[in-house]
Amino acid sequence: MRIRRLFPLSLLVGLVLAIALGGEGSQVDVTVASPGAVTVREPAFGLPHIYADTDLELARETGREIAKDRLGQLILMARVGRGTLY
Repeated sequence: MRIRRLFPLSLLVGLVLAIALGGEGSQVDVTVASPGAVTVREPAFGLPHIYADTDLELARETGREIAKDRLGQLILMARVGRGTLY
């Protein structure tokens, strides 16, 4: 019974987060201050292009971009796990 109430609410929360965080963007260049130079270019379609001097910086920035995209899901799953979704 609880699953039936939780599912539509989670869909609604996901939809609201997708609309709020998705927005249409233009191309953005981001340069991160670190030992290796990292440049992130985000075209309007939302697929980031990451350029880095070292593999470590590339992996670090890739993880950061994935975390930005999935923040809403991380928050939702943390609240589901704690039982504080309502």
